Amino acid sequence: MQPLITLAILVYNQERYISDCFNAAVAQNYKNMQIIISDDCSSDNSFEQIRQLAGTYKGPHAILLNKNKKNIGTLAHFYEISKLTAGEYLVVNAGDDWSHPDRIQQIADRFASTDAKVLISDYVLVADDGQIIDNHYVPKILFPKYFKGVEFTPIHGASAAYDMKLLRALRPPEQRTLYEDSFFTLGTLLEGGRIDRIAEPLVYYRQSPMSVSNNPEVEISLSAVTEREKKTTLNAQYILVVLEWFRNEVIRRHLNSKVNLQELDADIAHYRHRAVWLDASFPARLKDVLSSRRGSYLHWGVPRLFGVSGLTRFKAARQRVRLFTGHARGPSRA
Repeated sequence: MQPLITLAILVYNQERYISDCFNAAVAQNYKNMQIIISDDCSSDNSFEQIRQLAGTYKGPHAILLNKNKKNIGTLAHFYEISKLTAGEYLVVNAGDDWSHPDRIQQIADRFASTDAKVLISDYVLVADDGQIIDNHYVPKILFPKYFKGVEFTPIHGASAAYDMKLLRALRPPEQRTLYEDSFFTLGTLLEGGRIDRIAEPLVYYRQSPMSVSNNPEVEISLSAVTEREKKTTLNAQYILVVLEWFRNEVIRRHLNSKVNLQELDADIAHYRHRAVWLDASFPARLKDVLSSRRGSYLHWGVPRLFGVSGLTRFKAARQRVRLFTGHARGPSRA
């Protein structure tokens, strides 16, 4: 008999998309499946829509609903769901994405033929309105190689599936963080596990709307850039939680000789600066730029040397260049 697999749908303020996600979940052709739909205390009508959809479902899959009493963030939400999980494997689905009908079956087949603790897959990349952008999108994930001589496939959370033994072996940090994929990538390596990739697009992954700096129809203003940078500092805090947790685990497990602590410490220092950069002095910003160990950190730090006003001028100038050259919607790294 095929193993019981839990498909967990993590929802937060996604009422516009939840019906597509739900319909794809119940249309899976894998039979031995539990579906958990969990709402992280949305402020919109997501959970009411979930209850209506589940109430009309008459199919073979067991459906369990959950709503957190307060918003706890992605990783903590993940572990709340794991307490409800009956399956041997846990497959993740964001509330604004949807799964290919064969997704769970392919995951079951791959787990049966490999010793991997985590599986990821490729995507069909779709726009906010559901229109297909790329039929076979392979995420480009840059991830530090902290473990010396270890090759690995980083996790991108939107397509991930986990062996429940891994989740039970890892103790998550107590602080709030949204970066569950970084946590599980580092945690899998700590446990000596393997991450495997299914080179098939099994998830319809919804791309977020363009940011203000990439959209030629939106004026770049000091207030808009300031608001975006406040989110940047918050995200840096979330990443810092994972990096500091990882460092503590390396020390606790006596893995110092297997991990490049010098590089890890440099990244921790960078994200500490990144978390407070709006209030930092020019010398502090310059120090972070001069100590950058990655090109991506230089791309981030140099435009911010002169504060948010300087960053706004930089973005406005770049937008004018992109409009002039016809590359207004090109990728941004600042």
